[in-house]
Order: sequence, then C-alpha cells, then structure tokens
Amino acid sequence: FGLLELSRQRLKVTAEEQISVKCDYCNGSGINLTSDFLITQIMRTYSEVSYDKPKDKIYIFCNNILSNKIIEIKQKKKLRDDQLRIKTLDSLRSQDFLLCKENEIIVKNCHINIDIEEINKTIRTKKQRNELSKNNELEKKSISKERKILETEEDSTNKKTVEDKKRKSYRAKAIDYSQTKLAKNLSKKPKSSENIEIVNQNIEIIKKRKKDEKRHGWWNQ
Repeated sequence: FGLLELSRQRLKVTAEEQISVKCDYCNGSGINLTSDFLITQIMRTYSEVSYDKPKDKIYIFCNNILSNKIIEIKQKKKLRDDQLRIKTLDSLRSQDFLLCKENEIIVKNCHINIDIEEINKTIRTKKQRNELSKNNELEKKSISKERKILETEEDSTNKKTVEDKKRKSYRAKAIDYSQTKLAKNLSKKPKSSENIEIVNQNIEIIKKRKKDEKRHGWWNQ
C-alpha cells in the first residue's frame, strides 16, 4: 500500500482575494504594529546597516510622529548626531520608514514610490542649515570672547589705579598734603592796603577814647 499525504492548504482563489486588495498598513493581516515595536525594529535595522557600512552616512527617514519619538530615545541615551541621523518626510505613513544614504535607498519599508532626488534635497538642505547654525555659533563665541577680553582689560586698569592709590608712601602723602595746602593759600585773596589802613585808624580812635575816660573823674566835677 502506498502512503497518501493530505494538506489543508487552500489552493483555490477565493472570491475575497479576487475582489479585495491587501492593505498597505497591515499587509492583509488586519493588525497594525505599535510605534514602540516599530521603533525597536528601525533601530535594529539601522545598527545592522551602519555596522556593515561604517564609512557611509546613513539616514532614517520617517514621518513626524516616529521621528519625535526616536529623538526622545536619542536624548535619553545621549547619542551624538554621528551615531543616529534622523530625517522627516511628510509623504511617509505611520508604519513606513526608509534607510538611505545619498543617491541610494538601502532599506525600504513602504508601498510608496519615492524619488532619490527628493531624499537628496532633504539631506542637503539640512546640511546647509547645520553649517549656517555652526557659523552663527562661532561668530557669537568670537564676539563673546572679545567682550570678555575688553572687560578683563578694563578691570585690570581699574585695579592698577586702586592699587597705586593704596600703595602711596608716607613721603608721597606728605608732598600731596603740602601741595594742596599751598594751593589753598594761593587761592585765598590777600588783604588790601585800604582795609589795613581802616583797621589802624579804628585802633587809634579806641586808644583816644580810653585816655579820655581815664581823665574824667570826681576831681573834674
């Protein structure tokens, strides 16, 4: 007797398959992946690809929601920009992502046709913005350094003047005092000769009055 193997697989095409099309989100399973699971999948594929191609600059392309969550993970793990590069594309859906470098798409997890020129434009525009921001930061740093140098020079000059005032010797103080005294004496107006004559006349008048008072007495009555 020969053995007969039976399979339960449906080989006939059903009516649903003839009428319907597989969903782009769930791929016909009827279940969508959670964002956390999808992010872990993206990070694993990115680490594998970057390990295989260490010299290439690989970028993750996804929508705004996924990119914000990946940036949060990047900040928590304290990763540099060289270790994880993220770009946003509004045309991608919630379950879609791409791993790309310039002029090449390495991993594609979407059903949309995307041009490489669009990817290159996004990469280049971000590079130009980063370069401009770096140049602005360098200019700000140079200006702040110049201000600090000027402030330190002013502080040093002020300190020198204060120290010079404090370090004056006793002789220098005596010379300053004598000079100020001479200046005050010179600033005083000398008494005029007319005033001196008037004072002398008044003194003579007072002396005559005193003599007259001595002469007057009880014997003169």
